[in-house]
Amino acid sequence: MLFVKTLALNDRFNGATTEEEIFSYLWNRNEIQHLLNLISHMDNQCKTKEASEKARNNGNVFYKSKLMKMALLNYNISILTAPHPPILTNDKTKDVSTGDSKMEPYPTATFTDTKVASVSERTRIDLDNNSGNGHDNYKGIGIESPHEIIKLQQAVLALQNEVSLLREQVAIMSEEIANLQKKVATNEDQEHCTARELENEGVDNTEYRELALGYANRSAVLYELQQYEECIRDINLALKYGYPKSSREKLMKRRTKCEAAIKTGPYERLLSSRCSCQEVPLTNTQILGASEAIDLAFTPAKGRHLVAKTDIRPGEILMDHKTLVAMPFSKQILRCSTCKIRCYVPLPCPSCSMAFCSEVCRTQGLAGEHQNECIFSFEEDESFCLVRELMMKTTFVKLKDLVPKLRTEKETQHPSRLGFNENGVYDPSDYRTFYHLLTNKDNRKIDSLFSDCILAVMLLKLLLLSEKFFTNEAGIPFTPSSEDLIFTGGILFHHFLNINANNATIMELETTSGSSLFAAEKSGSLFSPLVALMNHSCYPSAMVTTCGNRAIVIATRSIKTGEEVTLSYLGDRAYTQPETTRRQKVLCNFYFLCHCVACEGKWSELIHVSSKRTFKCLACGGPVSLRLKTCMDCGLDFLKSSGENVYDLDEIGNKISQGTQILMTRLLHYPAHKLSKIDLKSLISVIEIFDKYVYPPDEVHEAAQRMLVEWFTITSRHYIRMEGF
Repeated sequence: MLFVKTLALNDRFNGATTEEEIFSYLWNRNEIQHLLNLISHMDNQCKTKEASEKARNNGNVFYKSKLMKMALLNYNISILTAPHPPILTNDKTKDVSTGDSKMEPYPTATFTDTKVASVSERTRIDLDNNSGNGHDNYKGIGIESPHEIIKLQQAVLALQNEVSLLREQVAIMSEEIANLQKKVATNEDQEHCTARELENEGVDNTEYRELALGYANRSAVLYELQQYEECIRDINLALKYGYPKSSREKLMKRRTKCEAAIKTGPYERLLSSRCSCQEVPLTNTQILGASEAIDLAFTPAKGRHLVAKTDIRPGEILMDHKTLVAMPFSKQILRCSTCKIRCYVPLPCPSCSMAFCSEVCRTQGLAGEHQNECIFSFEEDESFCLVRELMMKTTFVKLKDLVPKLRTEKETQHPSRLGFNENGVYDPSDYRTFYHLLTNKDNRKIDSLFSDCILAVMLLKLLLLSEKFFTNEAGIPFTPSSEDLIFTGGILFHHFLNINANNATIMELETTSGSSLFAAEKSGSLFSPLVALMNHSCYPSAMVTTCGNRAIVIATRSIKTGEEVTLSYLGDRAYTQPETTRRQKVLCNFYFLCHCVACEGKWSELIHVSSKRTFKCLACGGPVSLRLKTCMDCGLDFLKSSGENVYDLDEIGNKISQGTQILMTRLLHYPAHKLSKIDLKSLISVIEIFDKYVYPPDEVHEAAQRMLVEWFTITSRHYIRMEGF
């Protein structure tokens, strides 16, 4: 890889300039194809007895040392990497039809408008390319189409599964009776039997013994941590998958203890999630998922951007829509593949190492989106997750028809109209809105282009292996031509470029039980064609948060009609950093020079020099000299002038002092998540007074805005972790 990178950088991709040409240069190199062949042999390597046993043995060491958190982590890995039997899902939920190239409501979002018949993992139907509609191959056995074979296969598998479940239940009951009769004395502390014990017990179901041992060992940790319901679930799963006969009695005793403990009262969860934000119906008919208070504007200097159509108050919801969210899989912080929530006691996918928080989410995931992403079982970076998710919502056939039209739009339409459909609607669930976002390709350094193109090469290989992207209109996989591969690779490269230029950071808050302090950490990225329209300001007027796969944008201060709605690309309180530092960061990462009010006004210098409050001129927005009673910018004399732009400085000064008193003595003494609705209204009123009359920056004004941001972030979703864990 280093040789290829050096060669590519030296000859600048052999003069390639377009996205397809650059991709073709790398894809067609022998060194790259050799590396890609290694990926072909990675399939199903995430589920092995060796990996599961190693993790379980590590967990045993931590368990004996009473390090329960590390023991739980390793038992989770053991369960996620253990071979697992297939799980059948409802046939009806696997047929996805969205229509008009749009994502359907979660969890079966897709861009494609073709109905894809799900084929059993055990049986694949190969159609002759010269057989017309493919029906003739099956008429000899009385079946009209391959879809009928699929339905018959699924019906047989469903019956087999029911019979297997009944047999397992009978076997479990028989062995429980036998264990009670034997009354084998067991030591509760010796929980961790070996694979050899299992083999010597004559257990019928030994194929998934690592899975059974993982669940049993994890149940011991959960019992010690007083997670009784989860413990019972793991015990039942351990028995289901063939836990050794000689050790089952101790599992039954543990289950009995858990049932008794549950009856005594509630217990504290290891990790709980709180979310009080409700989806807000927004009625903007031209920009779907947005408030009627905002509109799309365009200037050559700023490009496409959002502005206020009417006056906007602090706390107003400006956007609420479903979008692409990437919270990469990590062995340290496991997340549900369906709802994106953290989970300490996950259930595994039967085919890959991804996790689910519950049986409900696992059923939804396997019947919906996860069936398309299941091959991608290794740890991925955020941009890879986002492009993969975007691609798995469509098919090659759809893009082959659509992308040439979008390329024509880019060449012929005015930039302000890019992303709008034929009805003049900007719909964030329409693929064209993703495609028409900026890539900054011409500004990127060549080594950066190489890195993104290599990711596109890897993803194309995985799409080929998945057999779920290159499918015809009937959902049947086909072998793409070289031209098809280069065409697709150019699209992938395009999206790696525009995702890196337009994604937004997701922050999550966590606290411990009984504490009012929250720790914030970066948990992932989102890719929204709406959020991407918001330009940067070091003194932003809005903030973005997430709840599951929803992107929510809230105004953090007053925004006047015609004023731009902005986000900070540099995080909270960016304007406290030196202007040269901020501008350098923006220039290096986003390729523009920031001219926001904080940069032009050198706010970072003002903050350190003086904390004295300055009033604002309502005529021009400039600072007012309290000594001269005159605006320093437009010269408006507050003593000699009259009208709506002139106000009593002393009277307003008293109001601001009262607002400061309310904020300092009442609101700032309470955690943000415990603010009542009355307190929230008071906070918004304080921000509005400062917005109108105080010239920024102002420490109290900034503290009030920060508290509003914290309140919305916490109410969107936060985690409460059990103290000491």
